[in-house]
Amino acid sequence: MILCFQILPISIHDILLFLSILILLVYFFVWKKISKNFCRSSNEIIVAKTLKTSGSLSVIIPFRNEATRIQPLLESILCLKTSLNLEFLFIDDHSTDQSIEIIQNHPVFSEYNCRIIQLNQGVFGKKNAIQIGVQNASNSTILTTDADCQFQETSVEILYAEFSNHDADFCIGPVFFYTSKSTPFQIYQKIENTILVALGLYQFNLGKPTMANGANLMFNKALFLKLNPFKSTHDIAGGDDIFALEAFFQNNPLKVISVSNSKAAVVTKVVEHFNDFWHQRVRWIRKTKAQTTINTAKSQILLALFFVIFWGLSLFSLFLKHYEIIAILWLGKLLSDVFSIHQIFKKFNQNTNFKEILFASIYQNLFIPALGAFSAFQKSVHWKNRTY
Repeated sequence: MILCFQILPISIHDILLFLSILILLVYFFVWKKISKNFCRSSNEIIVAKTLKTSGSLSVIIPFRNEATRIQPLLESILCLKTSLNLEFLFIDDHSTDQSIEIIQNHPVFSEYNCRIIQLNQGVFGKKNAIQIGVQNASNSTILTTDADCQFQETSVEILYAEFSNHDADFCIGPVFFYTSKSTPFQIYQKIENTILVALGLYQFNLGKPTMANGANLMFNKALFLKLNPFKSTHDIAGGDDIFALEAFFQNNPLKVISVSNSKAAVVTKVVEHFNDFWHQRVRWIRKTKAQTTINTAKSQILLALFFVIFWGLSLFSLFLKHYEIIAILWLGKLLSDVFSIHQIFKKFNQNTNFKEILFASIYQNLFIPALGAFSAFQKSVHWKNRTY
């Protein structure tokens, strides 16, 4: 092949350089478009003023062995500023630690209308927990969150305002992330997860929803029970968020909304251990196969294609000792990441810095290809001390 290129009027170096610049330009302008257009405009003051003060809301919180992580959530509930009539349903998925005792003994249990519901023997998993919670909820509007999340003071009030003002059936709320340690893979999670929230909002606004986050979803109880979005996916680890989104969106896309208002966000900590992080990402890949639309699969294919080309050009340039092309590729991607990540974090009123973005950009270059290559050979995944 090298001999064939040598007889052409342009050199292999020129071709590699052209392809490198082309892929970088495509990468840059795609993420520039996403970072500049993913947010739907939202007037926080008007939303707050037009909130229906007589509203009622049931908050469903599935949990399993969260004794060491649920305390911040309980404390954040006490700090909520809302005029809503709130009900909290804690759904226990066969915990073997002190989670139930911690919830029952916390002041929130006496100050709010709280109930603990335990799943029956043989019934397990987050989707079943949500299903049981919805069935037992007293109110017509449901909010789901995770036991390791924290509410902001305005989270519930603002999200409910968006939901009610738009007469929505389903609402995707934002989720922000923080790290407990400054390790590369935790920094990468914080940045990647935030980028995924932005990407999900952008794709939703295009009418092609690809993702949601079960840590902050609001929906109509009666319609959820009618659609039964988890009916054929209980054997799949996770996916409660995207399966619910697809069911509501296919039923009536005009009554599904996505909220970018930072005051409606919940906050959660990234995964602390790499093994849990790896299995989490493998779960995300596998649940795509069970989705009823191909929007998420298309995004994953495009990402995989980018890294195949990126690494192909890098390795070919290394083999031919065209080191300047490798430098252009890696530095060009880094500069694109700096621009887009900074814009997205700024719009979400979140903070990051160049060092974190540098870590994340390099980490992604290595992690995504490894995940794509090795996850295909992984027969099972682990989640909540269970194997799927």
